Amino acid sequence: MVKSGRDSTGPIVNGIGLLVYVENLGGRTYEKTNRIYQPGTTFRLGLSSEF
Repeated sequence: MVKSGRDSTGPIVNGIGLLVYVENLGGRTYEKTNRIYQPGTTFRLGLSSEF
């Protein structure tokens, strides 16, 4: 998340960010930390906030 000196969005959305992860772009089966990924692209979304 990029912070600037002045934010014009208001206090409700200040400090909230959206994280997008794209995995397995090659379409291969592989194992990573006891989790098996099947062929196909995997999207994961996350929400981060600062208090």
